[in-house]
Formats: sequence, C-alpha cells, structure tokens
Amino acid sequence: MRKRLFIFAAATCFALSAFATPAFAEEPSLPDEPTSSSEALVQSDENSDENSDGNSNENSDGNSNENSDGNSNGNSNGNSNGNSNENSDGNVKEDAPPSGNDDALSYSDEGQANAGVTTPVVAKIGNTGYTTLQEAINKAKSGDVITLQDDLTLNDEGLRFDGPKVSTPAEWKDITLDAAKHSLTLNDKGIYGTYCKVTIKNCRELTVNAGTNPSDGNANISAVFFCPGTLTLDKCDTVNITNPEPETGGSGLCIYNGGDLYIQNNTRFTVSGFMNRTSSSSAQEGQGGCSGIYIDSDEDVNNDYTKIMGQIVVSDNSSLTATGCYHNGITANPVNITVTGNSKIDVNHNNDGQAGYGGLGCYYGTLTVSEHSLVTAYNNTACQFAVFVDGLDIDETSKVNVTNNGTLLCGGTGIAIGGNGILHSGAELTSSGNCGPGVQVYSDVDDKGNFYGGGTLTVESGAMLSSCKNYNYGLANGYNLNIESGAHVYLKENLIGGLDNYPYATTTANAGADLAITGNYGRAIKNGNSESKFSSKPAAAAKLILNSGLITENSTGRASMPSSIGNLRYQDKYGGGIYNEYGSVSLSTTAKVYNNHAKVAGDDLYNNDVEGNSFDIIKLEPGAKWSVLDDDGKIIDDWYHDAAGEGNRWKETNAINNTVTDLPRGAALKAAHGINAPTPSPKPAEPTAAPTPTAAPTAAPTTAPTAAPTTAPTAAPTTAPADNTATAAP
Repeated sequence: MRKRLFIFAAATCFALSAFATPAFAEEPSLPDEPTSSSEALVQSDENSDENSDGNSNENSDGNSNENSDGNSNGNSNGNSNGNSNENSDGNVKEDAPPSGNDDALSYSDEGQANAGVTTPVVAKIGNTGYTTLQEAINKAKSGDVITLQDDLTLNDEGLRFDGPKVSTPAEWKDITLDAAKHSLTLNDKGIYGTYCKVTIKNCRELTVNAGTNPSDGNANISAVFFCPGTLTLDKCDTVNITNPEPETGGSGLCIYNGGDLYIQNNTRFTVSGFMNRTSSSSAQEGQGGCSGIYIDSDEDVNNDYTKIMGQIVVSDNSSLTATGCYHNGITANPVNITVTGNSKIDVNHNNDGQAGYGGLGCYYGTLTVSEHSLVTAYNNTACQFAVFVDGLDIDETSKVNVTNNGTLLCGGTGIAIGGNGILHSGAELTSSGNCGPGVQVYSDVDDKGNFYGGGTLTVESGAMLSSCKNYNYGLANGYNLNIESGAHVYLKENLIGGLDNYPYATTTANAGADLAITGNYGRAIKNGNSESKFSSKPAAAAKLILNSGLITENSTGRASMPSSIGNLRYQDKYGGGIYNEYGSVSLSTTAKVYNNHAKVAGDDLYNNDVEGNSFDIIKLEPGAKWSVLDDDGKIIDDWYHDAAGEGNRWKETNAINNTVTDLPRGAALKAAHGINAPTPSPKPAEPTAAPTPTAAPTAAPTTAPTAAPTTAPTAAPTTAPADNTATAAP
C-alpha cells in the first residue's frame, strides 16, 4: 500500500554510518489538489578546514593552536564557525564528541582541585563544582544531576550532550540539568545531543537565540538537534527557541531517527522565527524549508514510516506554541502527539503567505487530546493543511479548533484526518474561516487514479463537529464518515457547500443524529464525481445514507458569508439540497430536505443522468411535510417534479406529484405543494390515548332553558376537499 507522504534518501546518524541529506517527495493532497514537496533536513556547510587567517588548526592532542595574532582557536575541528566540511559524496560528516578539556577547573566542597584559583563555580554534580557548564556535562555519568549555580549566558558556544553509541533508547545516557530557578541563555548556537536523554528542569527562563547548533558537521539542521535522543522540559516557566536571523539556519528543534519531546509540569514552550525557505541540500527556493519543530527518520531506519519512532507529550498545565515558521509550525513523522492534563498546543501565523504547508503535520501518528486540553491552529497561510493527522482522538472534555487558515488564491484545509479519527461524547471539533474544506477525511489516491485507502471519522453521541463559514465545503469526506445517533454535526454558511462526499466515500447519518446542513452559499451535499480527472470514465461511486438531518436554505444566493468574498450572486445549477452526481443515495423521511434552490433543476433533490446512479427516498412523502415553503409561505405536503426548462420548474399551478421512491436518472424534485395547499399549519399531532370521559353531572339542572336557539346549526360540508394534484399537466 502506498502509505508514505514523505520519501527520504538514506541518511543516518547511527554509529557506523554518515549523515545524508534527505530528498523530498509528496505530502498528502486531495484528488482535486496538486501535491507539494516536503521539508529539508541537512544544510550544507561551505566552511573550510582552515581559519580565515590561513593558519592551521589543532595539535595532535586535540587542543587548539594559537593564530599568529596570538588568539587561540578553540573549535574542536578548527573552523572559524565550528563546522566540518562535507565528504566528497555530499554527506555531512559524523559528529565527533567534544575534545574535552582536562585543564578545566573543578571544585569540591571538600577541597579545591587547583588551590589558589578563584574562578567561580558555574555548575555542580553533587559536591563537585565546575567552572563551565559544558565541562560538567562532559563529566556527568548517566543518572547524574547537574545543578546550575546562577543565571548563565553563553555566547557562540552552545551545549553538547554526547552519549555512547548504543542500540536502544534504554541504554542512552540520562542527564538532568537542574537550573534551580535560574535562567539559561544560549546565543548564536543552541543545543546538540546524541544517544542521550536530557532533562532541563526548574528553569525560570530558558532562551535559545540561534539558528544553528554546536555540532561539528550538522550545525545548520536546527538550533536544537537530537540524533537520536530525547529532550524533557520540566517545570520551566518560559522556554523560547527563536532565530534572530529567521531566513538563515535550520529548524527550531529537530529530533531525528528516534527520540521524544516532553513538555510537562507548567512549562511554557514557544518556538518561533524559523523562516529559511530553501532546502539545505538542493538550494531550490520553496523546496522543504524550516519548521519550528521537525521530527523525522531515515527510510532505512523506518521503511515506509510503518513504525512510530517517538512522541511529543504536552502535559500537566503546559503549552507548546509554534509560530512564525516557514514549512510547518510542527512537522512530526512518524510520531504520536499527546496533549493532556489542561494543556495546549497552539500553531499560528506560520508560512507568512509563502508556499509552506501549514500549522501541524502529524502525518503518520495520532493526535490525542484529553483531560480538558486544547489544540488550536489559526492564521497559518499555506495552501495545504492547517492540521494534518493520521489518527485523531478527542476525549469528552477536550477541544480542537482550526480558524482562518490558508489563502483565497490557493485554499488550505482546516484539519485533515488520514487514519482513524474519533470524537468521543462531549468532544468538540470546530473549524471556521478556512480557505479550503473546514474538515477533511483524507483519501490516498495517486496521480493515476489508484485508490490506496483513506481515513475514518466517527462522531459519537454527545460529540460536536462544527464546520461553518469556510470558503470551500464545510466537510470533505474522502472515505468514511459516521455520525452516530445523538451526535451534533453542523455544516453551515460555507461558500462552496456543506458536504462533499468523494468517490469511494461513504457518509452515514444514523437516526437521531443532530445533523444540520443549512445556509450554505452553494449546495448542501454533493455525492460523488461523474467525471474522473484521471480518465473520461466516471470515478468510483460514492454512498450517502441519511436517516436524519435538516437540510435547508442552501444555494439560495443569500448565504451569510464573510464580507471578503464580495457581493456574490450564485446558485448551483442542479440539486441545491442533494446532488447525486455519481453514486447512491438513501434518504429517509426522518431527514428534512426543503427550501433549497437550484438555478436549472431540482431545488431539493437531483439524481444525475449517469449510468449506475441510484436515489432511494424510502417513502413517497417528504420528511419536510407540514413545514412552510419559503417561496410563498404555504404548507409543504409532497415531493413535486422540478425539471429543467421553461414551464417544467415547480409552480403550484402546474405541480406534478412524484409517484416513485426509486428515482429515475435525471429526476429533479422539490418539497412543495399543489394548487390546493393545506391550510392548517402545521398538522396537529395525533393523540396518544383516548380522552378521559368527563364525569356525569351529579344532579339534573334545576331549571329548563328559557328559550330555544334562534338559528339552526351550520350544515356539514357536502364534498371532501380536493387533493393537491393539478388538474392538468403543463
């Protein structure tokens, strides 16, 4: 099965192989949309092994030489910026651990290691003090806690965490940096880690102002880079990773070939300003580009992205914000993302109107939102997806909101679900103001029309899905949409229409579901496509099963749309309510379809004249019987023909009743009335039980009537009312 959305060339950071640059292929796109390329990983390093003054670099013992001007060169590989050259094959060299400085001073409470030296202690491991934080990190063993002694700012140094090259995360070196309520600021270079689990805790303010990290050969990948490795931010009041030169350098935080990101216990983490548009490998403008958070793995490490390689967990009153980045705020492959315990993920104002992808891309993992948590995506201006997830799980206390994403020129879906999505009872998913479909159940179709599967979205009883005022359809179903009894689904006031049921797709609204598709500028429902963009033959059939629903006031030319679309006057030509373009429709009388409009034929229902189409209305009478018709304020009592052509559209003076439940191809119907519309409004309800007899009087009247009535009773009707069928065909 063609499952993957990114394809990368082999590139690994494991022990015996060198890094390589990933190539880019397609991310998910709708059958009606073009595909686009993914994000680059590695940027090339143009620096040479010589210093700018032409002097040589290191001595054989690994310590730096002095230049002729007397200044020492402290880079471990001797480059003026600390980066190594690329190999002749274009792959970036494997990072070497720092040389280590045995001359750095350490202190113990039991006595100084070098008597008479007064250099201040920056960090401690137990009772042993160190004059540099990096030296404490180099000396730390797995399980050690490094405690910061004061606020610390490092310029053009960064921090490195190097562990032994082992095969499993359980063997990675585990180091905790306890900031003890101090601040830590890294300017110009960020953090690099490999085969390590790093926890930074109790930091009043952790700031990384950089676009690169201090690794030897992979500095330009990201400001904070773990390959592989895990970063935990615990009880950190404020964490900011930002690039002071947004259009240079790499992504904000990258975890590659395995590892996790944990943001927990009241930590507020923001990543911003990573707007480099170009791929580091191809230098093609708009190819890939930087994300705020970028997590991925090589194809040879995880073939076809079939295995989850890590996770992002935001928990216990914490937040993760990604803003002002080019490709995505968060690109996560293949990992799961969990937001739990009154926590929040917020992706906003990414792409800056450029050709990036959107806000949050969790293309092969599941987004789980639980325990009163929230995910928001707004004002991301790319043309693809504000949020794309493989799986979606929102519990009864939590919400996802996507608002005002994309651009009017190229669209931009609010949220797309490629795998199994479920809204549990009480969950809320809202989408509005997006330039593409507000909610999309994604389907995987290649450029030849081959179908490889699609997503499923289930809205449970008590859950709410609202997709309103989008500039496309409110909901585009590519494969399987289930609306259970008691679920609330509202598709209102969208520009193109309410529901687009794609080829191969099935939409089911069970009896008792609160489904309302109302006030859309275009039609309420389009079922299937009669033509395939891949051939002249019809696409695969779609299936629509409506056992409930209110479908009214669509395609009237009067929808309340945002003012930015201008003063439009438009109606769909056919089927303002339900347009069965290619597929099957089952419409129960428990669904009310009325007061929709179409320019040419079939105000409410239209069964396109395509071989294989079927449209079953179950019973002859419409669900909207006894409702008020907006054309004239009279009472609806039946389905009537509403065919194309002068004199064939419905009018009460020439109304012709529909007489079949299995509608023929080309059938066009309207819920309306005939020449003699019913006058009661609405029909009175039938009593459920016989009336209780009134008790007989306990005594006879004491007096007789004083006079007989002066007039006789009105006579009974002599004839029954005429039916509502016109006496003659037009």
